[in-house]
Amino acid sequence: MKYEPGMDKAYPKKIKKIVSVIKEVIGDDGIVGVWSPHGPFNNSSLLIDLNSLYSLFLTDYKFYEKLMNFSIERIKDYTNAISDSGVDIHCIGANVAGGFMGKKIFDKYILPFEKKYMDIVQSKGVPALYHNCGKIMNLVESYIEVGPKMVEPFSPPPMGDGNLAEAKMKSEGRFIIVGNVDQVNILKQGTIDKIKKVTKDTVEIGKVGGKFILQSADFLEYATPLEHLKAYIKTEIEYGNY
Repeated sequence: MKYEPGMDKAYPKKIKKIVSVIKEVIGDDGIVGVWSPHGPFNNSSLLIDLNSLYSLFLTDYKFYEKLMNFSIERIKDYTNAISDSGVDIHCIGANVAGGFMGKKIFDKYILPFEKKYMDIVQSKGVPALYHNCGKIMNLVESYIEVGPKMVEPFSPPPMGDGNLAEAKMKSEGRFIIVGNVDQVNILKQGTIDKIKKVTKDTVEIGKVGGKFILQSADFLEYATPLEHLKAYIKTEIEYGNY
């Protein structure tokens, strides 16, 4: 572990130049979010076998703790450089430690390290969007403690277990909820009428009390019909006013 090279000294200048070009093109029409280095559990899943990672905190906690802290140390310089680049949002992956692990396991073994990294992510004033595209509902309260400003995407069944009304209640306005129109079964494969209904229902549930941004539950699928997206966008604009 100790022999891994650190961040290239040219990286901060390089990423700042890339972001500046993107922001110039976007102008006032949007914001710039970047997939920054993921949370330590996600990051560790790139270093060791998943079957080992999912039990390591039970079989060898000392090594697990060392691995989590190493995963934070190896990425924090990159994260800080991205913060200094001018981005508006850090997008932080947290799906590897999904709700299927259970809240008790997450809170005891994963949350402390996720929070430690989240404090670094947001230390320069750039908010974080925390991403878990799988089972999520039993971790809503845990995510409050992790501390991101936003959480996505609360994928509804059958893609996940997201329940927008319940998530709004459990989160108590402690973070912004981003989601959660099914991008496969609704936006790609649904009828125009179904798309309009689901979008309308999602907006009307989400906008109660604020702290909500409508989006698809994950990235748009290839070959999603353009007319489907037009119906989705038109409906969200129609019903999104307060």
